[in-house]
Amino acid sequence: MTSQLRPAASRSRSPDGDLRDYLDGLERVRDAGYDRLYPGHGPPIEDPAATCRRLIDHRLAREASVRDAIEAGASDVSAVVDAAYETDLTGVEDLARTTVAAHVEKLLAEGRIDGVWRERIGRWRDGSGGERAG
Repeated sequence: MTSQLRPAASRSRSPDGDLRDYLDGLERVRDAGYDRLYPGHGPPIEDPAATCRRLIDHRLAREASVRDAIEAGASDVSAVVDAAYETDLTGVEDLARTTVAAHVEKLLAEGRIDGVWRERIGRWRDGSGGERAG
């Protein structure tokens, strides 16, 4: 079965979308049995199930890094980024902060981190508290 279903990777980032919805969509595509996907850009995806598994695994690994950073005492989005990413983020810092915010929002919605993070994310979004949303 071939599909032209196009899950939007950009929807994994806050405020563009909900990471839970993105992961649910990837799981649906993974389980649908498609032979090939035609993304909005780039070549056809010849093994949709494997690609979806890889994307899900990557998001869940990043989530674990975000949760670990919070549990280790990171107190704002920038501190979580610093702790959760091991690579040079030159030029993509805003993307990393937005991605971390999406993970924090998911963890909040699932009740897996302290509710104080709602205020921290709010301060990050509005630029108060020394941080600015990308």
